[in-house]
Amino acid sequence: MEMFSPKVPLCVHPLPFLCLLKYRQKLSEQVHDSSQLEVNRHAADQSAGLSNVRVQPVNKSALGLIREFEGGETSATLQRIEYNHLMADHDFWVPNSGQLELEDREIHVWRADLDGEKMELCRFEETLAPAERARADRFVFGQDRDRYVAARGALRELLGRYLNCSPAHVKFDYNSKGKPSVRAEFNKPSVQFNISHSHGLALLAFALGRNLGIDVEFVRPEYPADEIAERYFSPQEVMELRVLPPAMRAEGFYLCWTRKEAYIKARGQGLHIPLQSFNVSLTPGQPERLESADSCRWSIWSLYPDPLYAGALVAEGQHLRLRQWAWKTGDGS
Repeated sequence: MEMFSPKVPLCVHPLPFLCLLKYRQKLSEQVHDSSQLEVNRHAADQSAGLSNVRVQPVNKSALGLIREFEGGETSATLQRIEYNHLMADHDFWVPNSGQLELEDREIHVWRADLDGEKMELCRFEETLAPAERARADRFVFGQDRDRYVAARGALRELLGRYLNCSPAHVKFDYNSKGKPSVRAEFNKPSVQFNISHSHGLALLAFALGRNLGIDVEFVRPEYPADEIAERYFSPQEVMELRVLPPAMRAEGFYLCWTRKEAYIKARGQGLHIPLQSFNVSLTPGQPERLESADSCRWSIWSLYPDPLYAGALVAEGQHLRLRQWAWKTGDGS
């Protein structure tokens, strides 16, 4: 189905790249909500002496996946078909149920599993604002509703811990492009955040007084990556994707996708940034690279929260330290 007109400038098209990439997540909703664009490489400073400081390993290779089809129906069985190096980095995601403190040059990223117990979901829902509850009620499918509630509940609980307040007392404001922030009267010190979730897994990023964006995506090798890349990636990115071995292209596509979206979210200008106005690297195993008019302003990381997911983080500033935590519903952390 032709969804885009090549004659319309990308920067003003009514349904450009990010809407397409988020489209599958919105199929279960009855209405579109632009605020969903909120709720995305520099090695960590090894001299910090922190056991959970993220040091990006190199030479990660492709993750190949195939779906089994039986009797014309998808069995939903995913099989890994190639691992030259480990794509996930579970050892870097450690629980933390203690007091949370953000240092000036630290970025905290939390991995959250959103499929929890019903009792936990009821508790989370009690902390939501009326607008968040209304949004939850617009989901058609129960699983999508529950995951949204869990993501918002996790965000509120973590912000409550950073701000030393009740999760229900956290108030949000939104800029003109829909990016959220904690209302100033509740935000001492100035904690900035960003959230992304896909297929039951969320990444939440927090920092003091600096812009940041995060994205996570479920890797689907059957996705029409070449077609989308041709239309919405920069010429340099398309060329880099084309020269990858076939087994690495799915990972390369998602590395590019998540890095571009994380950068756009960090900028906080939504779809007003032309997607071909900047470049990101996408070759698996190579250092993350951002090429833009303001690239010296940002740091960029790839994140590997699970073997079936790809993620990226862009944060304002240089020489930052990245710390990674694991959060799960019902475990108190």
